[in-house]
Amino acid sequence: MKASRKQDYQDLIDYFTEERLRDRVTFLMELAIRFLENLEISKYIIINKRLIKEVVIDYFADIKRLKEFHGIEKTQPCKIAAYTAHWVHKRKPLHIKPNLDEEVIVERPCLLDMNEWFACAVMISIIFETKSRIVQNAEQLARFNNFQDTLCYFLTYRIVTPQSLELALLALTTEHPFEKLTRKPLKN
Repeated sequence: MKASRKQDYQDLIDYFTEERLRDRVTFLMELAIRFLENLEISKYIIINKRLIKEVVIDYFADIKRLKEFHGIEKTQPCKIAAYTAHWVHKRKPLHIKPNLDEEVIVERPCLLDMNEWFACAVMISIIFETKSRIVQNAEQLARFNNFQDTLCYFLTYRIVTPQSLELALLALTTEHPFEKLTRKPLKN
């Protein structure tokens, strides 16, 4: 490790504590394991713990800069989720196992976008209590699933910044003061 990198890491420990960084690594590792098990694909994927640690270091370095520059005392959940997911997206800690049969990838195309789906799961897990669903009806669930699909598409094919992810998450968690539009939308 370069001396400056080691000093940066020590600065993060001094600012946030080693326990806090270690807890975040544990959180992401456990989340990755649950994520892969829920999709029933853990036998095809390797979790790179070194890259999970890099995600955590990069996240806390960004948050430290933001806190110092903007005088932020407490980081809001949408910002935590967005910056963490941004670094998951950049570092890509999940890898398809070597020599995996091409048939498996054809049968499970989500394997190709695994890190993007994991970044989505990270954001949702930081913002919401995911152990119990409170979906009121099928329409709500369909809208939420559409949001997740669109977010994953965005992560896969668009330029991603933590700020754009934060804005999307703020929109997701905002209650709107208007009734849903009942007339036909405007034509092109």
